[in-house]
Amino acid sequence: MFAMNRFACAACLVVIAGVACGKPGFIDATSATKLPTMNGDRVRCIDLNGDNRPDLIANDGTQHRVFLNRAIDNGWAWEEVANPNLPTRRKQDVIAAADLDNDGHADVVMARYLDVNGKDYKAPDETWNLGWMRGKGDGTFENVTPIPGLKPCTTTTIAIGDVNMDGRLDLFIGNWYTRYGVSNEAFGNDLFVQTEPGKWTRSPLPTEGVGFDEEKDLGGRPCYGVMIVPQDLNQHQSNRREPLLLELCYGRRWNRLWLQSIDGFWIDGAALRGLDADADRSGEYPAWLAERAKTDARFKRETEKPYRTGGNTFDAAIGDVDNDGGLDICFSEITHAWAGPSSDRTKILMNRGLKFEYEPIRSVDRVTADPANHSWNQGDLFCELADMDLDGRLDLVLCSSDYPDNQRLRIFLQQPDGSMLDSTTALGIDHEGAGQLSLADLDQDGDLDIVVCQSFNRLPAERTKGRTPHIRVWQNNAADDRTMGAITITLQGDPNQWMSRDALGAMCWLDGVIDGKQVRQTRALIGVGGCVGKQHQFLVHFGLGKIDPEARYRFAVRWPGMLSKVSEVPPLPNGHFIIGPGGVQR
Repeated sequence: MFAMNRFACAACLVVIAGVACGKPGFIDATSATKLPTMNGDRVRCIDLNGDNRPDLIANDGTQHRVFLNRAIDNGWAWEEVANPNLPTRRKQDVIAAADLDNDGHADVVMARYLDVNGKDYKAPDETWNLGWMRGKGDGTFENVTPIPGLKPCTTTTIAIGDVNMDGRLDLFIGNWYTRYGVSNEAFGNDLFVQTEPGKWTRSPLPTEGVGFDEEKDLGGRPCYGVMIVPQDLNQHQSNRREPLLLELCYGRRWNRLWLQSIDGFWIDGAALRGLDADADRSGEYPAWLAERAKTDARFKRETEKPYRTGGNTFDAAIGDVDNDGGLDICFSEITHAWAGPSSDRTKILMNRGLKFEYEPIRSVDRVTADPANHSWNQGDLFCELADMDLDGRLDLVLCSSDYPDNQRLRIFLQQPDGSMLDSTTALGIDHEGAGQLSLADLDQDGDLDIVVCQSFNRLPAERTKGRTPHIRVWQNNAADDRTMGAITITLQGDPNQWMSRDALGAMCWLDGVIDGKQVRQTRALIGVGGCVGKQHQFLVHFGLGKIDPEARYRFAVRWPGMLSKVSEVPPLPNGHFIIGPGGVQR
């Protein structure tokens, strides 16, 4: 069972933004948990020292810093590791963490963003542009071991998962433009398959060697995010288990969903499934933009060709939103008033068997109703589907930034009718300019807390005077009065049974009665992937609604790997459990 978090309950005795202890809400616990002020743009929660508490890797602009999650008398606090031995970060380098070699310790992989065609490009002092650092199990790491094969390019993101189902974690590397602002040509993405512990071989994708073509657009497309996702995203029931490769494409390019054919070739199934872009392929710009262009040449725009009628897709989140057993998906997009109707907006797309469909009741759009407002933006950089209020329904956490018109961290709570209600203010959250986030049960009380970066990019000087953007910890109190319950599960795979130790790619199901109704919840353990290598605690999380002390819930997991082994365990009560292929370990 969960230990009671005395820090959280004591803190929320004070009513914050109308939210008192015992009702869903958040408190800013940054200072109370001893996280120093850091203006960084990368955060990831992962257990680094094997105590089953989520630790933190974050950066303060140039240096990656490591903080261990320590239990103290009044709750918990961060304790910084003096010298984690992580490389100095150049701007836009990407880092991710997982147990890459299946030795029981979390490791780190890092890729350099190298704008080799930029006029001011300066090569780094190091000779590697992709490398991994073996974890020592105490928050420190060995020196970099280079991973050969990635040519210097504008690498922006990393996804980690077992692509060939051999029990070893592979790397899907996402790249960006070859010359941003000069051409729409982009580097192709790269797949590195781990052939033995700590050694990866580059495996070419269909974009290999394909030149830039505006008509068929078969070459590389600029990506801020890539993901390795379970085959279950492809259809409700599938006899095939090979994971899919999802490319989240920028520059209004169409997303890709690479799936393997029977003969082993990668084919793009995004259009067939409705995941490439929305239905508007007009490429038209609004009439008022042409009028403005008469006096300001910067706004002169020609109708876009079909290959540029998609979205600026930064991130994706995957989960069973309506508890029907199918994995749904949310795409977070940046768009603007001037971009026209074919520029995609952030949407939750529902898995309806053959195709993903948008249902207006699940809208999270915030476009102004004033048609005369021609300056609105939606800077949606990061998203995640998670049950933030423990009612058994997935909610949406959305991080928006980089524009002056109220871009911030938002939480949309799913209502009983499936609509998404912007509950940010009611939950006590005030975080302008939200960057990368990581969800974790930091205080081990069963609800999900948020660590999130902050950016004041493009804000006018009068809005930033006296303010400094910094990483913050938003602690959830949904479980604090212990009337709302949850089951959280840490999976431990067995490499001897062709599954990775972190079990990334596992599919999980929980059956039971929630608030008087029989419900099956479906979860996929994605692990690492999305915008600039987004990463949450490797935790399978199920909200239970109001706690019934006598209730028990059936749990099953289909482990990743070529065996696709399915395990069931004795019915579980509210609490946290560690589960391996042999059953409950704790």
